[in-house]
Amino acid sequence: AFLQSEDWRGLTHVELRGIMCMASFTDDVNLIRREFTRAHDFFHWARQMCFSTSPEFNICSWGMTHDYPLALECGSNMVRIGTQIFGEREY
Repeated sequence: AFLQSEDWRGLTHVELRGIMCMASFTDDVNLIRREFTRAHDFFHWARQMCFSTSPEFNICSWGMTHDYPLALECGSNMVRIGTQIFGEREY
């Protein structure tokens, strides 16, 4: 709804570069794959419908330490792997 309203075009100091999503916190690989695929489909829709003249709209960010290989299979070009690098957080 936000993209379709085109209100974002008036945000002169904001540059939308792509989309980011997080999959459900589950071990169900099929569910995660569906969510990443849906994100990829939405990215292509948004690029075609709203950003066709914006080459900088090119970021597909989904996937974290536990699911990044699947995210890459599903078109992600930016993953978040902080746990892999820094270890588990202690709260």
